[in-house]
Amino acid sequence: MRSALLGLFCLGCGAASVAEAPSPNAAGGSDDGGGASASAEGGADVGGAVDANPPPPDLRVLFIGNSYTFVNDLPKELSALAATPGAAPRITTQMIAPGGATLASHWNGAEAQAAIAKGGFSHVVMQGQSVEPLLQPTVFEDYALKFGAAAIAAGAAPAYFQTWARAPGDAVYAEKWSGGTPSAMQDGLSSEYQKMASASKGVLVKVGEAWRVALRDHPSIALHQSDGSHPSAAGTLLAVYTFYTALTGRDVPRAAAVPLGVAPADASALRAVAESVAR
Repeated sequence: MRSALLGLFCLGCGAASVAEAPSPNAAGGSDDGGGASASAEGGADVGGAVDANPPPPDLRVLFIGNSYTFVNDLPKELSALAATPGAAPRITTQMIAPGGATLASHWNGAEAQAAIAKGGFSHVVMQGQSVEPLLQPTVFEDYALKFGAAAIAAGAAPAYFQTWARAPGDAVYAEKWSGGTPSAMQDGLSSEYQKMASASKGVLVKVGEAWRVALRDHPSIALHQSDGSHPSAAGTLLAVYTFYTALTGRDVPRAAAVPLGVAPADASALRAVAESVAR
């Protein structure tokens, strides 16, 4: 039975595997690795007075996750959104996201800890395997806290990517630990990520809760792919909007282009959901 349950870890891991996938830098963004400590220029006017509302410092974000992060290249789309003319701050990203990775496998691998230790990031995002927080909560919590402490030691804010429940009818709901329904599964995921963000005094990126609201209020917008696990283009776009609001504290730029082939009306509805969840 245990081997069968552990086999479920491969569900939602996808066929692709990316060891490290740096996202393109946002146009005009900071590329000096200064992260949150980098100072925005132009803080004083010609008379020497300090600008009372200087632009926010650019962000440099390291994503540590798996296929839920690399499918549709969430980090790249976040950088592109932040490059919207007139928007600030700019966001540059780096991604370490091999398929099916857990936080434990990241911690024991060669890349994640080394990347954090180099410093220069404003945020380090942790995304566990899709059922990891429910199937092995103690292990998940142990490594989530280790990564949170490593991020803080390197001068970055820990950020926890709260993931979404599987689609109705998925085989995972036959397992008791899943909760049996999408709503119960989301409750469990949300609780675990909230606990880790609170314990690390980090940022909770409530993507799962945004999905819950969007699936309830906009059922015609398909957020899952046909496998019932991975994000569709619309699902990734909702995650991008949720990350933007969580990391910047700002609403999504209204002038932002709609990427990934998502219909403008659907994008507008998802943007409103992301902003409502952030408030």
